[in-house]
Order: sequence, then C-alpha cells, then structure tokens
Amino acid sequence: MDAHLFLEGELDGPALVSLTCAGTVLVYTHYSPVRGAPNQDALGVFELGPERVVLAVADGLGGHAHGEQAARTALETLAESLAEAREGEGEGGLGRPIVAAIEQANAALLERDPSPATTLLVATIEHGQLRTYNVGDSELLVVGQRGKLKLHTTPHSPVGYALDAGLLDETAAMVHEERHYLSNAVGMAEMHVSTTSGLELAARDTVVLGSDGLFDNLFRAEIIELVRAGEPFERAHALVQCSRARMLADSPDPETPSKPDDLSFILFRPASPNASTLARAKAGPASARARDP
Repeated sequence: MDAHLFLEGELDGPALVSLTCAGTVLVYTHYSPVRGAPNQDALGVFELGPERVVLAVADGLGGHAHGEQAARTALETLAESLAEAREGEGEGGLGRPIVAAIEQANAALLERDPSPATTLLVATIEHGQLRTYNVGDSELLVVGQRGKLKLHTTPHSPVGYALDAGLLDETAAMVHEERHYLSNAVGMAEMHVSTTSGLELAARDTVVLGSDGLFDNLFRAEIIELVRAGEPFERAHALVQCSRARMLADSPDPETPSKPDDLSFILFRPASPNASTLARAKAGPASARARDP
C-alpha cells in the first residue's frame, strides 16, 4: 500500500499526489489565515492497487485540546488498518477495516484526558464505485461535468440536519450562529458512522472532500461551478483562491459566509489522460511540512 499523509501540513498551493491508478488526485491543506499554526486538519490518500484508492479528511475540533493530535490519530489508525487489509486481500471489502479503524481511533481518543476529538470523512473508490464513511461535518460532493450534484454527504450537526430536512435554506444555514456545533465526532462516547452505498463514477465526474474551512466559506453551488469542468489543478487553485478571499473579506455581506479557518480538501477526477498530464506538470510532487505535536 502507498500511503500519503498530510499531518498538520502546510502546502503553498494544490499539489498532485502521484498514483498509478487511473485518476487524478490533488490535495491542499493550510492553517487558518487568522489563527495561524498549528493546522488541525489532516489529509490521507491511500493506494491499495490500480483500481482501489481511499481518500480521507480529518478536522480536529478547535474547541477541544489538541485537535491536531486527534486528526493525526484518526488518519494513522486508518493507515494501519488499511495496510492490514491490503495484506489480507480477499477477506471482504474495505468497509470493515475502515469502520474498525474509526472505532479504534474513537476508543483511543476517549482514553485521553482531556479527550480530543476530530471529524473523519473517508471515501473509497474501488473499480469506479465510490462509498463514503463519515463522522462529523467534513463534507463530500460528487459533481458531474454539467454541474449535476450526484452525491452530497450530510454534516453531523443540528444545522446540517436542519438544512438536509429543508427546515433551513442554505443562506440561513451558512451564517447560522450555531453552525459550528457538532453532534458527532471521533472522540465522543456516542460516536456513530454514516455510510453511503456504491455510486458508479462517470469518467468526467469530480469528487471533492473538504473540511469546514471549505464548506463554511463557499456555497454548494459555488463549489460545483468551480470544480465541475476544466483542468484539475486550475480548479483546485480556484477553490483555494475563492475560499481564502471569502475568509479575509474586509466587509463581508451579512448573508455571505466568511469564516477564517484551516482549509483542507482533496479533489479527485477519474481517468482523463490530458487532465492528469497537465496537473502533473503544473503541480509537481506533493509535499507537506509536518510539525510534531
């Protein structure tokens, strides 16, 4: 298994993760422009074969002590579990080791005093089928080239549930004073994992996983329009520019989100030789400066 972990990382811009699979993966992570280091977000990209890729985003809870350590624990536990699953190929799908890793990380965090906590969103792509495993309010979108929203995970928060149920519109939800409250996280005694069944990805679909630094600053329609078509590196760069501009707005509109925060996301595009070649040329090798907690 090839594992690429970005723990408390700082990237100057979107970077390509080199994989042998038929797809393009770009990552970005950076600490808040207001709070500064440490970055409490973490990213993971795991390749388990030519047609098996796992993507993960963890966002340590800023209101808890050592959120960056919680995110690190979640992704390192996931990496260990996936490595064991790779060695035991043929003993079931990836769902079992992923859920086991989440439960193990949850137990490990609950043993600490005080107990840190983190979100964890995992997406598996096996032979063109995508499944998700989610705890918290990090989010995933699957977008078609023409802008069709094919999948959107629900944030595990009172505001997220209200939005999903139609009790709030998106504008009200984005500026709601309780938007940052979570009802589920790794490191909570009542933690639970939400899953989605297999979604067949089309060749020109785009998958975006991100922490709330992305989804608290850009409306869903804005993200869709930014990523649905075009060269992947340019689309990832546009996400960074627009998100950080919104965070640093001098006089934000009261109905427009503006929340300085750590910003991390993964952008995945299935096989497209031209896009992959351009992304590789522009992005260069992925790297992150890790800081030990």
